[in-house]
Amino acid sequence: MLLFKYAKVGSAVYTPHLVLMHSFTMAIRRCGLSVRFSEGFNPHERIFFAPPLPIGTASECEYFSVDSSENPQDSMKRLNGSLQEGVTILKAAERAENPNFAAVSYAAEYEITQSSPPPCVIDLKNILAQDKYEISFEQKGETVKKDVRGLIFDLKISEIPHSSLLTPNYLFTLACGNQNLRADRLMRHLLKSVGQEDAYFTVTKKRLFDKNFVDIDTRFF
Repeated sequence: MLLFKYAKVGSAVYTPHLVLMHSFTMAIRRCGLSVRFSEGFNPHERIFFAPPLPIGTASECEYFSVDSSENPQDSMKRLNGSLQEGVTILKAAERAENPNFAAVSYAAEYEITQSSPPPCVIDLKNILAQDKYEISFEQKGETVKKDVRGLIFDLKISEIPHSSLLTPNYLFTLACGNQNLRADRLMRHLLKSVGQEDAYFTVTKKRLFDKNFVDIDTRFF
């Protein structure tokens, strides 16, 4: 079983997960990577992905596995020559069994950078001190209210620089997997609470953890 870690940045952040899965399948075929197929009436390549990213979120820590016995480093090089712009394989490894990235994913660390308007301080410590924290967001044309305190593991903010050319970075560690909290939804709610609902920010997923908060890189690579 081949394991891959990849980044999804730039224009690729607007590629939906299903389209990206198809893109990987085509890239595997183009580079001639030998992959085992499933059995049954509709056999397909045995490729397994971690939980999908929301559209617009960049990531430096996405994962998938392929049922193949080829050399991991050679496979990574060949795949990188066939993937779309903005998607790059960063690491490759070989394991006897499928790690099931979707099942082991428990939490993720996100970096959020606000670029406009000039940022203000959001009281993140107050949120962590509460037993309940309800946010509202739009989903399928409806306003949804949800208590997400149990899905927030850590919230941090760097010191705001004095220069107006620099902006603060927020680091959120949030539930990811079966129980999931989108970083963009939480940040949008926080900005709205301080009167900056029209603020522009970017989200980058930095690390993925299992239920023991062991980095997936450490565990599998």
